[in-house]
Amino acid sequence: MEGNSHKQIALPPVGEMSIDLQMHGQCAMKMRLSGIRAALVLPNNWEPLFVYDTRGYWYFQVQDTEAICNVTGEPYPWTGRKWLLSEHMTEGEIVQTVFKAVLTAIEHEAREAFLYKGQAIFDPHYDIEKLTKLRSQADALSTRSDQQAHSDFLNAN
Repeated sequence: MEGNSHKQIALPPVGEMSIDLQMHGQCAMKMRLSGIRAALVLPNNWEPLFVYDTRGYWYFQVQDTEAICNVTGEPYPWTGRKWLLSEHMTEGEIVQTVFKAVLTAIEHEAREAFLYKGQAIFDPHYDIEKLTKLRSQADALSTRSDQQAHSDFLNAN
């Protein structure tokens, strides 16, 4: 092999190499998200929160550290639901995910604040099992018949 100009490079064991690549990926994603975070302005003085969790996933949350509880009127800081991110996402996909998170947080707050007869009837915190029981009741829905809807349409025109 005297004429060969290629050098052999000793690679670390596969397990160590994947950890090293994973660390590199985390750092690169952290830098990308830091740049995106610096360019964001969210409504209501909300803060963008990018998190890398112990399972190895990146996610985004809307955070309001100065929130007031809609029920008690007391300070109640909150973070919205977790929106999963991937290092394979484009910058546009990440920003659109942040936007969707903001829209969902706005809708959440509106559902809590919208009252009918003094009650937040669209509150997002209902017990899902109780909603299931309500829906299983025969008289739980209030609908018009198709014939009534058609008649209303004809009378309006």
